[in-house]
Amino acid sequence: MAAYPMTNADKASKSLPLAGITSTFADDDTLKFRRDQASVHYQINIIHGWITRAQFNALLDFIVTNGYGPHTFTLKGIDYSGTLTNEPAELEQEGQLFKVESLFLATKV
Repeated sequence: MAAYPMTNADKASKSLPLAGITSTFADDDTLKFRRDQASVHYQINIIHGWITRAQFNALLDFIVTNGYGPHTFTLKGIDYSGTLTNEPAELEQEGQLFKVESLFLATKV
């Protein structure tokens, strides 16, 4: 399992817990909850802040070489294992620098 490059990971990067709880109504209009997964999964948004074209290309090359996952990475001191759900995507460009976002579906390691 390859370690995903955390090139210039911005503090705006975040981890959102997905508990996997579905709510439905029973025939008597009672609200019921069902847990669809055994553990909490996380939607991880990694923001690579103001990286060069070469660094951006290195993130894209990482996927070509290693696939979408699973990959390990550490975000804000927490270790995760997850699969990319997109290629790193350009959010903004300022001159020769790019702000890029990578999305993962992950679990804590």
